[in-house]
Amino acid sequence: MTKLERNINLNFYNKIAELLKNAQNKVVHTVNKTMVYTYFEIGRTIVEDKSIL
Repeated sequence: MTKLERNINLNFYNKIAELLKNAQNKVVHTVNKTMVYTYFEIGRTIVEDKSIL
């Protein structure tokens, strides 16, 4: 394999790795956002329905 071919392969794998890392970051952001929203709604429900407790 020539140096040029190795560089092309390395560039290809780096692009794939970058795509996967970006997807992972989006998933983490979405999960965190969903958890914050859920905990907010739980807190709001507790405050609004505190007469049940």
